[in-house]
Amino acid sequence: MRSGVPRSIRRGDDRRGEASHPSGQAAREGRARSRLRRGAGRRDDGDRAVIRSSILVASIVLAACGGAATPNPPTPPSASPARTIVPLAFTPASSQPLELQWTKAPAAYPPGADISVLEGDTTKPGPYTLRLRFPDGYTLPPHAHPNDEHLTVIQGTFVIGMGRSASREAAKDLPVGSFLLIPNRTDHYAWASGETIVQL
Repeated sequence: MRSGVPRSIRRGDDRRGEASHPSGQAAREGRARSRLRRGAGRRDDGDRAVIRSSILVASIVLAACGGAATPNPPTPPSASPARTIVPLAFTPASSQPLELQWTKAPAAYPPGADISVLEGDTTKPGPYTLRLRFPDGYTLPPHAHPNDEHLTVIQGTFVIGMGRSASREAAKDLPVGSFLLIPNRTDHYAWASGETIVQL
């Protein structure tokens, strides 16, 4: 059966009844809190997204700045290999003029010459140093040696010529301090002007 009260009045009465009823008030407050929580959750998600984007952009900027500001360290030049210094192996030899031991020169020399061996062995292959002493006018006929001869005049004048002619006009005087290299198998001749000492 329909009531004689208008429908709008009944709805208003119902709402008023709901508002005045304690359980209706609690329901409305619960719905409001739920809406607030949903809104807060959406804001939190948005804030976190913004923070993550900001951190990503800052990281990219810092990486770009750091790469531009920090040059690549120079590549050090490769170190040169260490050089090994090998000491020379030799037998020390020294002599003072008064200590020289003179003996007669070998039979290959004309009589009258003396020899003093400073180092080495003249009878064996290998380096050696010797001195020859000639009296004034001593003559060496044309001859040659199998090895190069390095001659230095120590005393007197050594007169020497090349070839087999033994010509005085073709010879040359070598005073004290003179040096001469005579190539191997080169014929030469010589004589002494005054007592003469040469070193070979």
